[in-house]
Amino acid sequence: MGVESTKTYHILNLGAGVQSTALYLMFVNGEIDEALDYAVFADTQEEPEPVYRHLEWLRSLGGPPILTDSAGKLGDDLILGKNSTGGRFASIPAFTSATPGVTGGMLRRQCTAEYKIHVVERIIRRQIVGLEYCQRMPKEIKVVQYFGLSLDEPRRVAKVKARLVGRPWAEGRFPLFELKMTMGDCVGYLKGQPIPQE
Repeated sequence: MGVESTKTYHILNLGAGVQSTALYLMFVNGEIDEALDYAVFADTQEEPEPVYRHLEWLRSLGGPPILTDSAGKLGDDLILGKNSTGGRFASIPAFTSATPGVTGGMLRRQCTAEYKIHVVERIIRRQIVGLEYCQRMPKEIKVVQYFGLSLDEPRRVAKVKARLVGRPWAEGRFPLFELKMTMGDCVGYLKGQPIPQE
């Protein structure tokens, strides 16, 4: 009886901000040793228009395919007081105030899991690996996820590592953190790239 070979997918969590853009371009420019199979973008359908134009520019580079999915329109769900599945209210980091123009308190942040993390996992499971709803990840599959978290975000790195514990098929990697690149370093890196100006 033969030994099953492992199929490994290398996937970047792409938020289209400074750090993940820098990391995507580092892959495109061959500055990261591993070859990236895909980048995944969780669309809240409420991103500023420049973000969507930026994504289209990244796609135009002919690099690793950028896959997207969405849990629904975040702003509509906030107004309707429901979450992405129509259940309990999922608050976002929005501010409240009784006085127009004056910032009040901030609602509890619960949207990251529902509108970002779960969407990314669904893209991986459905679009990349090809699993059905609730199907377990096969033992021969390994998913290496790259996160654009920089040296100044150690708590977020630790949080992602903790979330991946107990998932033998998942491995998190943090190239910017390992390269000791800060947000400022990423900004400097992007200044040397042919990014279209708004």
